[in-house]
Amino acid sequence: MSNYRYTLSDYHAIKEADIAINGITVLAGENGCGKSTLSRWLYYLINGFNRFDEFAYNDLLKQIQDCLRKPDRVRRDIVNRGDENINVTYSRLLETRVVYGDIESLFHESLDVLASFRKELVSYMNSGDEGNKNRILTYLAIPLDGGITLDDYCDDLENDVTAAYVNVLDDLKMHPVGRLQGYIYEYLIEEGIFDPPASIQLYEDQIPLLAERCFSMPYMLHRAIYIDTPMALAAEGSELNHWKELANMMLSSTGTNIPERNRLLLARIMRSINGKISVDKGWFKNEELHYHRADGLDITLASTATGIKSFAYLQRLLENGYLNEESLLLIDEPEAHLHPQWIVEFARLLVLLHKQVGLKIMVASHNPDMVSAIQSIARKEGVLQNTCFYQAERASEDSMQYVYKNLGSDISEIFKSFNIAISRIQDYGSTGLSE
Repeated sequence: MSNYRYTLSDYHAIKEADIAINGITVLAGENGCGKSTLSRWLYYLINGFNRFDEFAYNDLLKQIQDCLRKPDRVRRDIVNRGDENINVTYSRLLETRVVYGDIESLFHESLDVLASFRKELVSYMNSGDEGNKNRILTYLAIPLDGGITLDDYCDDLENDVTAAYVNVLDDLKMHPVGRLQGYIYEYLIEEGIFDPPASIQLYEDQIPLLAERCFSMPYMLHRAIYIDTPMALAAEGSELNHWKELANMMLSSTGTNIPERNRLLLARIMRSINGKISVDKGWFKNEELHYHRADGLDITLASTATGIKSFAYLQRLLENGYLNEESLLLIDEPEAHLHPQWIVEFARLLVLLHKQVGLKIMVASHNPDMVSAIQSIARKEGVLQNTCFYQAERASEDSMQYVYKNLGSDISEIFKSFNIAISRIQDYGSTGLSE
């Protein structure tokens, strides 16, 4: 199994972070130290690597759709009104003919569509209404003086599609860093982020995956799942991509069979919440997540306590095949909505998911119960050597940036920061309001 190292520096609250991702990684530190920032950017980077082909396909599709926009509008005006496809756009036609992600098929089907348009356009221009023909030429930006022929116009369209196709093939072959950054930035803009870090890197077995001009695909890390709050499961119509992706994964399966080891973990989750989460039909026949309690209660997951939602995403992601040795689960402050007893049970599930499934996990936490439980249970389960704790410390006394200190499996320094809160409680409890 490959080991990973993740670095990010001089970005927002983070002065320097050099994080090992070999099993269970725990980031501790006060509010505003950049824990969530580290999680989010690792999520973007890993999924950027692994979805590069998908991004490239969508980029080509968009360029082809732009080329077909005007021809499509003209075609629907000039074809025979009895044509069964008169109201089917070229974009829709391609969707029905091409399997999503098949770049080769998309290219050739696009050329077929353009060939059909050329034939229909030439036929109409040889026999159609003169006034309408001039209107078409003006719309297509073809000079009325004949300086550019219909064939010239159609040739240019085919050349544009071919050039876009060749460029995408080059991207898939060369993996240019600039294109990866461009695709990730488009994704970020949808999430409301406009200032990416200048220094970020992911290493696989000490090999940097981001070079100056090109990038390499991670061999053993195929997916990152980021959960910043379980309330994402109650946010219908969210504009945040990582929330939408989480909802889709909870609704849809990878189609793989559930191994016996996973069944045992699922049974543990269901015992914890005294029920199970399933996909049911809603009022409008849409699929929605429901919580079925052991006593017969059946309510939507959105209506459950937030703590139930925390266990719900573990159940559904494991059940649907998304939690495995090729995945990284990133969770921000999972303890935030959990009773102390559930914090310990949740920590145990995380440790068992790593031990039995091989799942890599990075948790951002500032809860002593969560940190202590992960360490104790990891030691008991024999995976403490795969567990690494980090403490965010101010870069200097008056600095607002933090350096992440590698503590190995020792959590004593983390608890020193927790003890500050206890001292303040004692101080504030023994002084007057004005002191």
